[in-house]
Amino acid sequence: NHLAQLSSRGEAVVRAIKVDIGDEVSKGDVLAELASASVGEGQAQLIGARAQVKAAQATFERESSLARKGISPRQSAEESQAALARAQADYDAVSAGLRIAGGAVGDAEGAYSLQAPFSGTVVARHAIVGRMVPSNEVLVEVADLSTMWATLELPEADAFRVKPGQ
Repeated sequence: NHLAQLSSRGEAVVRAIKVDIGDEVSKGDVLAELASASVGEGQAQLIGARAQVKAAQATFERESSLARKGISPRQSAEESQAALARAQADYDAVSAGLRIAGGAVGDAEGAYSLQAPFSGTVVARHAIVGRMVPSNEVLVEVADLSTMWATLELPEADAFRVKPGQ
């Protein structure tokens, strides 16, 4: 009753295929590894946002220390605290976007993975290692085969022989 058709999140290169048709997968299993310039851009933005948070944290600690000693006005410490909160919010937003895209936090190579959205069986695999794929191309299909439907055509005279659950 469940079918997932998984595709890349923008133009990407298929780096590795981890499954084949008929493989059983669990939710979260890596099905394919891809690389994308747009994910790499997001990873680079995350590295920049992390640096901004570190700089804002250092500024806040310095201004707070100076304010406690009476050397600097309290307003400077409050402004640096607000700047730290903005930097952290920017980092969190970029990080969330990267996680949604499947990108690995911590590198800037544009690598990300397609993961199984639920447990099931790989019913189709169109991905080929090394191939450049557009965002709308289905690479892997996963289906939950625990419940299946069948549509049958049979003569009315034989209909009484068919029972639910067969």
